[in-house]
Amino acid sequence: MKSKSYKEIEKIAKKLDKNLKANDDRLQRAVYIAHHDGSTFLFNNAFSIKQDDDWIIILTEHHGYHIYHVEDLHTNIEFVRVN
Repeated sequence: MKSKSYKEIEKIAKKLDKNLKANDDRLQRAVYIAHHDGSTFLFNNAFSIKQDDDWIIILTEHHGYHIYHVEDLHTNIEFVRVN
C-alpha cells in the first residue's frame, strides 16, 4: 500500500482539529517527540495519532495540529498527565 502524501495527511489533520472539543479527555496528556538531530518538543494538553504507519499527527488544545513523518523522528512518546 502506498503511503499518503503530506497534503492528504494534512486534510485528515485539519478535519480532526476542526472536530476536536476542548473537553476531549485525550487532551489531558502530553506528547514528547525527539528528532534525530537532538531537537525535542513537548506538547502539553495534546495527544498523537499514527496515520498509515508513516505519519504522526499531534493534536493540541491551543496550538492546532502538527504533522511529522516517522522517519524524521527519533522517538514519539505520549504521556498521560495526572492532575
